[in-house]
Amino acid sequence: MCGMGLRGRPLVLSVAILLTGCGQQDRDPRTALGALGLRYAADAFVAQAGEGDVKAVELYLASGMAVDATDKKGVSALTSAAAGGHVNVVRLLLDKGASVKTAAPQGPTPLTAAAWNGNPEIVRALLDKGADANQADSLSQW
Repeated sequence: MCGMGLRGRPLVLSVAILLTGCGQQDRDPRTALGALGLRYAADAFVAQAGEGDVKAVELYLASGMAVDATDKKGVSALTSAAAGGHVNVVRLLLDKGASVKTAAPQGPTPLTAAAWNGNPEIVRALLDKGADANQADSLSQW
């Protein structure tokens, strides 16, 4: 795409190419995050996982963000994605080795978050990766 020039491309695509640099996203994922208006910070990573932004999550991971990084409240990206019902982000994080057993000090495990939100596909993916259905979290009442 870089050698093809900008002529004949939609304006938005042309501007995106100019702003990010041709192939820049492949070479420098932190620059690509900046071009998307995202900070390289654990809070931002967890927030993007919770919004289901697969591309941003991939860029954070490619930039060196720890897959189990947590926000200021101790919520992991996996828990945030599970709570938001974002199957593709959950699968990506699991494929990258995210722990299914983490729980925020004041929150659910990824499995509890998925179950509360009625997402059987995420529940199954978490159980397949070893999530413990009997693991209590800080919100459990049993």
